[in-house]
Amino acid sequence: MQTCKVHIRWGLRIDMGTVARIDAESYAQPWTADDFLRRLRERNVIPMIAEHDGEPVGYALYVLQRNHITIERMAVDPAWRRCGIGSQLAGKLQDKVSGHRRAWLSIRVAETDLTVQRWLNHRGFVAVGVLPEFYASDTDGILFHWHLGDGE
Repeated sequence: MQTCKVHIRWGLRIDMGTVARIDAESYAQPWTADDFLRRLRERNVIPMIAEHDGEPVGYALYVLQRNHITIERMAVDPAWRRCGIGSQLAGKLQDKVSGHRRAWLSIRVAETDLTVQRWLNHRGFVAVGVLPEFYASDTDGILFHWHLGDGE
């Protein structure tokens, strides 16, 4: 696998159009730019952008909780997949856990999305529960956690 080196920075409002495009190419039920902007109005919701040559090629939207971080959305532009960008974003989030009072990361994934589940397992995440009919399509969700020290 080739590694694509990216710069990871805080997301800005101006990035949300590109983030929504990446989201639409990644999720069966995508968010719009307005959906992302609405979430960003919440004080504890933070976007991260992976960029290559100044262009966003991936993103993560996460929520700071008292003792953990919840990854709400995360995706890489299809043209940039399979070269480590998602792992770089996940690694940055794992660093945020290890550098603060927070002890774990959590993320919810559709039970049907086996590719993402395998990728999370590879990154040290562990399935900890089922969320019945979590998605609008009546699909169950799987809750994954990564605990500080588990995947290091």
